[in-house]
Amino acid sequence: MRPRAAHPGSSGTQLIAYSSQCYTVSVDVERAIEHLLELHARAEARMEKADARMDRADARLDRLEKQLTATANLVRAGAKIVRRLAIAQRKTDQRFDRLIGILARQSRNGRR
Repeated sequence: MRPRAAHPGSSGTQLIAYSSQCYTVSVDVERAIEHLLELHARAEARMEKADARMDRADARLDRLEKQLTATANLVRAGAKIVRRLAIAQRKTDQRFDRLIGILARQSRNGRR
């Protein structure tokens, strides 16, 4: 098969194509373009799914942060209550010790 000039160029260059291969090349290029478009469409769909998963993960993370903050606040409040109870317990122990001291002195006085 002999090459023939497809389009003579005005700038002195010529495009040479073999008549039987020209059709095959153009079909291959079209197939390649279609394949690339399909790949792009699939990639876009995967990206949308990934975005949706990321949005759900962000929402879960926000809820977790709120729960963690609430838990930290409860722990702080509980620690304050425990400190107050410890102070109250010391005061009660001191009063009880004084009462025991008073009762001990009274019972000694009564025995003498």
